[in-house]
Amino acid sequence: MKFIQKLMLIALVTLSMVACKKDGELITPTNTQKKTTVASLHNHSTAAARKSCIATQYMEQKLENPTYRAEHEKCVAMFERNLKSRTAQSRSACSSPTILPIAIHYQGVTNPDKACLIQTAKEAVAVLNADFQGKNSDIVQWTNNAAGTYPGISNGEACIAFQLGSKNHPAGFDLNDGDLAITINKTTEVDNADWTGYINIVVGDAEGSLGFSPLGGAGTGDGLMIAQNAFAIGTGCNNISSQSPNDLGRTLTHEMGHYLNLDHLWGDGGCSSDDQVTDTPNQADANYGCPILGGTKGCTEEALHMNYMDYADDACMYMFSAGQASRMESWVNSGLMNNLKKAGDVFGDVTGGNNTGGEDEENTNGDDSTDGDDGTDDEDNTDDGNEGDDSDGEDNTDDTDDGDNTEADDYDYDEEGDYDYEDEEGDTEEDAISTISIQVRLDDYGSETTFDIEDAYGDVIATYGPYEDGQEGTVITEAIDLPTGVYTYVIYDAYGDGICCDAGDGKWKLFKDDTQLISSDGNFGDWEAFDFTIGYARLSAPAHRIDAKDATLIKKQKAALKFAIKQ
Repeated sequence: MKFIQKLMLIALVTLSMVACKKDGELITPTNTQKKTTVASLHNHSTAAARKSCIATQYMEQKLENPTYRAEHEKCVAMFERNLKSRTAQSRSACSSPTILPIAIHYQGVTNPDKACLIQTAKEAVAVLNADFQGKNSDIVQWTNNAAGTYPGISNGEACIAFQLGSKNHPAGFDLNDGDLAITINKTTEVDNADWTGYINIVVGDAEGSLGFSPLGGAGTGDGLMIAQNAFAIGTGCNNISSQSPNDLGRTLTHEMGHYLNLDHLWGDGGCSSDDQVTDTPNQADANYGCPILGGTKGCTEEALHMNYMDYADDACMYMFSAGQASRMESWVNSGLMNNLKKAGDVFGDVTGGNNTGGEDEENTNGDDSTDGDDGTDDEDNTDDGNEGDDSDGEDNTDDTDDGDNTEADDYDYDEEGDYDYEDEEGDTEEDAISTISIQVRLDDYGSETTFDIEDAYGDVIATYGPYEDGQEGTVITEAIDLPTGVYTYVIYDAYGDGICCDAGDGKWKLFKDDTQLISSDGNFGDWEAFDFTIGYARLSAPAHRIDAKDATLIKKQKAALKFAIKQ
């Protein structure tokens, strides 16, 4: 049995889609006065109206596709396992964030001012990165004030950065190398298989909502939707023009949280439901406007109303929790990264400037980086501003130590201008194969011992054992060549007492290219697991997990004695 099957606890809880709409009812299967599709959310009024949300209907439609359902369930199961390896307290400081390639698709833009739309996109990505990494300017409202109201809760700083692709774009969108992955009036749907490998941000007609997203995106051409009146920072341009109180970019932050598997703080609603994050207090429903600090009761304690996954005004939401950051990192590491494009494939020199923008960056010039509805391919599309420069690997993740950016010393461009990745061990994209060696010293019950190598989806790609009993001290050695990616080694004991120490002194070791990754004393219960990476793949969580041995388990006889008694 695969390891994911043993650990999957609440996978089906996450099988939902979310969409944020204004001034509407919660659509339920019993509410026959409402249609159960996102397209039914078009009949609501002004942008200033308060937000509300639906859940499950859109995802139910997607799950009718058995292939989609199977792949999503595998991702959820892998996520549940990965989540067990990390807690908000065990997260280490982010030395270099995981870079997630994104593309932005404007739809239905009238008389597009391409330079302005490019700048608007860059500003939105800059806000997105600041919010996720806990570097937004208004985080001081938490650190200097609100944090004292929530003992035991820390603001989250996700080890994640979002970057617009800039080379090897999909064909048919009039984009050249050096152009940013931004299209104008070139797509019509939220999902687009041509853009598989990116997190797709669609700005268009959200059917009367502020936006919607899958609860756990796949990177397989799916996307999240942001309404035209909720994307821009400030006034924007053309009909991509935000209105207060949704004009600071937090709708994108909220929906990206959904894409990385964050639910609303209230879950399905009511105090018996929550968001599956341990450090966010339970609350029965959404909060709106600008709630009063210390005066907004949740189910049993103060509601975390300034959280991005609530419904406060943009100016009054300013933090993720540390638990939410860990949950999003787990989703990234649980298969999403396997579906996204590799850095060297989509990041390169950007014509005229960067691709994240920032507060001080000048507006772009008239030569757009992406082709709009007039079919031009102008390359000179952005200004030469350098704040957050994503094109040279020193963008929103540069190595300054003034607290404004995270370190990304491992990202640089080679002599040809290609974006080059090098991890701490010096592995680059050319180092695609490593040999993994496994050494297992058996206890006296080899028939109970098996071990697997699983990929990032939890699929078993190699399995070994069981072995004969009565071979205490015998060392089993196996080796397998693996390409770049995230993997898990899992050893099982069928009886539940590990391979040490009741029936022998079993233990195991794991090596990558003759370098020892881990040595274990074999003192576990049903299983012991270790996550590892090959090449430039990354993990940002503790990698070693152990199922504790049941102290009440009846100790076994030595296998040799058992055989003697039988005879």
